[in-house]
Amino acid sequence: MVPNIAQMLGLALTLTLLSTPSLSSPAILPPTKDGSRSTARSDCLPDQECTDGFNVRFGNLDVECGRKLDDEQVTDVPVLDFTVPDDRDTSSDVESQSPQGAMLLMLVDPDAPSASDCPNTYWLHWMAQVRFQDGMMKVEQTLVDFSPPSPPSGSGPHRYQVLLHVLKDDVPKVAVPGTRSAFDLDTFTKSIKGIGELQASFQFRVDCGKRE
Repeated sequence: MVPNIAQMLGLALTLTLLSTPSLSSPAILPPTKDGSRSTARSDCLPDQECTDGFNVRFGNLDVECGRKLDDEQVTDVPVLDFTVPDDRDTSSDVESQSPQGAMLLMLVDPDAPSASDCPNTYWLHWMAQVRFQDGMMKVEQTLVDFSPPSPPSGSGPHRYQVLLHVLKDDVPKVAVPGTRSAFDLDTFTKSIKGIGELQASFQFRVDCGKRE
């Protein structure tokens, strides 16, 4: 039996739909050992990938990419280390872009005040000018003091993103944002003369712990 034209068109449409990726699929980080993942809606501020060799630690706790933590686990100022893997493109290495290795560090929350609301601005938790020596971070100037991640009770787990931008040696003093809330990350970074591209990033999640 020879299929008619309508059947052939229907088959072609089915194959097209099956082979076309969904444009509204949420950004998802790889699952961690505890099975947790980030599932940001497509209309929310985006997830950040975790850069190879860029590590975050709170006290003695080494944070896994995408891991969900309790807010009581993240009260200490985080310790960061960053080493560029041998197989990574060295043209984007810290030392090749900035001889002195000056970098701008930011810790932001893209889900404040509530993850379900999908806000379009960030909450700024930390900003500093830093350098890395033998892979370990040294804070040269704190621009905005560290404020521990503390999502409001009932607002759901929040994503927290550590961002590292290269700064050129001739960059003027970074203007300190006037407020932590409603922080427009894109506008702020574009306002800094001589800022480089995003060099490294890391993302984890924090939920408000249960209280006795």
